[in-house]
Amino acid sequence: MPDRAQGYFGVMNLKKIKFGFIGAGNMAGAIIRGMLASKAISAKCVLVSDVNKDTLRFFSKRLGIQAKSKNMELVKQVDVIIIAVKPQAIKAVLKEIGESIKSSQIVISIAAGVSIKTLRKHLKDGHIVRVMPNLGCFINQSATAVCYSKGESKKAKDISRSLFSLVGTVTEVPEKQMDIVTALSGSGPAYVALLSQILISSAHKAGLDRSKAKILFNHTLFVSGLFLDQNLLDAKELMRQVTSKGGTTEAALSVLKKEKLEKVLDAALKAAIKRSKGLSK
Repeated sequence: MPDRAQGYFGVMNLKKIKFGFIGAGNMAGAIIRGMLASKAISAKCVLVSDVNKDTLRFFSKRLGIQAKSKNMELVKQVDVIIIAVKPQAIKAVLKEIGESIKSSQIVISIAAGVSIKTLRKHLKDGHIVRVMPNLGCFINQSATAVCYSKGESKKAKDISRSLFSLVGTVTEVPEKQMDIVTALSGSGPAYVALLSQILISSAHKAGLDRSKAKILFNHTLFVSGLFLDQNLLDAKELMRQVTSKGGTTEAALSVLKKEKLEKVLDAALKAAIKRSKGLSK
């Protein structure tokens, strides 16, 4: 696996860059912890602002980063601004800081459904990057998608890619595909959790101890993910390796096909995409 301190897109020295997080929620906290754990960025180069003073004290005391009670104080001191507030709060933040962003600064938004066009409407200057991380940030294994406006600078791309490589894997997509990303990897952990919940419950009803069912199936999920993620086997080959003619796996897969699982999952993904597009309006 690539060195996260270097990122997936080549070596990028982040140690001399100052990063500022507007919003100190769970996702921001997970990203900051991953940044610091990588040793690629020091605590003295990370600032955070939030309306909650207790949260700021926690970040300052536990992580050793600089806490600012006002967003404008933070903006004046950093090179890269990560906007990590909820989508419904982002317009107020953009109006507050918009006129103060310098041409050299990079603004990264992780707010779902907020387009680059909307960001640029309020930010008259600076570079703009839109990012969609997922729950994996909490264990430094995020599946993160990034997108840029046409003609964005190499520096902005390299910094944003390298930054989020510290907390997982990074994939660049066109902005028009971000709603699909939101539905697939953003919501994806919930789909996997539901699958786990259903099969563990079924195994328990069939007579297996629930705690043992949980251990066995969740580790099976983990191992299957490794095969697919590391390209040891593709999905078709993985199924072929497990399935023997007339065996148990074939019996199970035949039921899933009969009950049209593919159609159900396709409909679920389309519903999530539709909702993501609705949130962006």
